Amino acid sequence: MTAPVWHLWFPEWRRSPGGIQRTSNALHEAIRRLDPAPHVHIFVKNDLPSDAGGHGTTFGAWPPGLRTLAFCLGTILSVLRKRPALIITTHANFTPLARVIGMLFGTRYWVLAHGIEVWGPPTRRLRFGLRGADRILCVSRFTRDRVHHLYRLPKARFRVLPNTFDTRRFRPMPANARLRARLGISPDARILLTVARIAASEHFKGYDRVLHALPRVLEQVPNAVYVLAGGGDDRARVQREADSLGVGHAVRLPGYIPELELADLYNLCDVYVMPSRKEGFGIVFLEALGCGKPVIAGNADGSVEPLADGQLGILVDPDDVNAIADALVNVLAASHLDRHLLDSAWLRREVVRRFGERAFRRRLARIVEEQFG
Repeated sequence: MTAPVWHLWFPEWRRSPGGIQRTSNALHEAIRRLDPAPHVHIFVKNDLPSDAGGHGTTFGAWPPGLRTLAFCLGTILSVLRKRPALIITTHANFTPLARVIGMLFGTRYWVLAHGIEVWGPPTRRLRFGLRGADRILCVSRFTRDRVHHLYRLPKARFRVLPNTFDTRRFRPMPANARLRARLGISPDARILLTVARIAASEHFKGYDRVLHALPRVLEQVPNAVYVLAGGGDDRARVQREADSLGVGHAVRLPGYIPELELADLYNLCDVYVMPSRKEGFGIVFLEALGCGKPVIAGNADGSVEPLADGQLGILVDPDDVNAIADALVNVLAASHLDRHLLDSAWLRREVVRRFGERAFRRRLARIVEEQFG
């Protein structure tokens, strides 16, 4: 029997290291391992041919003003030639095109819904695109419920497909002394870490509230240092805020950290903290747990799900600075009541079991089997 043809549509794939790109990679790998595996054609709107390494059709070389048109024409021509049985897109912005193709050729399509990109007031375009989707794969129950509420779509179309992470890269390793020295952190320091884009549009990540919790933390743990890693236009303001709180000496803003150094950064810290309010899921939590690190997250968004509703980490009110400070002190003092949440080997084992690549592939295979038999 000839393998069915599937289209995968990605906004970016290998050019950018963001959450949607990592999920796109995981999805591609999981589909390759399906039994039987479909024949996959990949279309990437913003990558250059060199980014994709010869895999997939890319449109990043087109001028920005023509790129969307080129992507639309390229995918439509491929549909005419190959007649795919399924289109899967990892961004909701592609769904209007997928629905037009579905109306013209009867092609099924699925969409991955991550978080904030589908949480805004429903636009006419997205309403049109999402209404025709055969499956809306949501990275969390939180995202599923938000999309269902906003778009009033049948619940039967929704499936939860939590994110995964690279279990080979993100694992416990000895602390990198060279990286510690580069960050200007003494060997005896206790390190708090957040990895996020530091931009005015990303305040919901909660790094300001960690800053405001830091004076209380330093009263109990005077050698604490907060590393807030990530690029963006908000770093100068953050440093001014830290200075005004009297904690500037205990804050490090190293800027963008290359992908290859991320695992070293997680392994350097004593606790990962990101009390977000608008997280669809949060792959960074999985990566930190994969490195065996205690995690503190907010309890008001999709962050609860990578922490298995509090079984794998400490959940706090993201607006309560005192609660954030208390949680940080408890972890650094090893006084949290649930000893599992401080047990590096247990955290690593559990996050791999629940959210590793095998778990992701099993979940996807069940969804495929359900629709295609």
